[in-house]
Amino acid sequence: FGSPFAAYIECRRILWGTGWQIESPILDGLVAAIRNIGEDGFYVSLGAWPDYENRNEDPRHWYVPLSDIRGYDQHGFTWENALFSIHGTWGVLISEEGHTLIGGQREFIDVFRAAVPELDFDSEARRFLEYWIAAPRRWKGLDVTWVLPQLQHVYGVEEADRIFKLVPGADEVFRAPLAVPNA
Repeated sequence: FGSPFAAYIECRRILWGTGWQIESPILDGLVAAIRNIGEDGFYVSLGAWPDYENRNEDPRHWYVPLSDIRGYDQHGFTWENALFSIHGTWGVLISEEGHTLIGGQREFIDVFRAAVPELDFDSEARRFLEYWIAAPRRWKGLDVTWVLPQLQHVYGVEEADRIFKLVPGADEVFRAPLAVPNA
């Protein structure tokens, strides 16, 4: 995704292992946060989809009213997608790489978090890093150079450093290849 959030999206988090679409209890937390800011729905946009040009059964972008949230819940996504605010104040990006990015104003994220008490943002970030630490051993030559910039975009440099310290091996996998050897 690179750096998907605009600078005014002040609070951002990574969720790990969400699958292709947001489901309960995460969906319930998202609905609570959306309602709290006075919106009554959101847009969905499908990302790059292999062979999408030959698919005509679904639109690529549509509006989901909260009054019909189960219509979203029962869609059955099979590729990356985004959910976003009708006013551009929050967004959710669901990656084909097993993680989801969520961002919004502090109040939006606080309400989301309170509605999903079992969710531990530090644990989600740790699981994300643990997966990508092991991935190059499973798939030789896998490019993981995007992980550190993504983490820094989501959390900021200082918070990303704090999260790195929670995960043994993160520095060796993600920073070592970027280091410049001494002359």
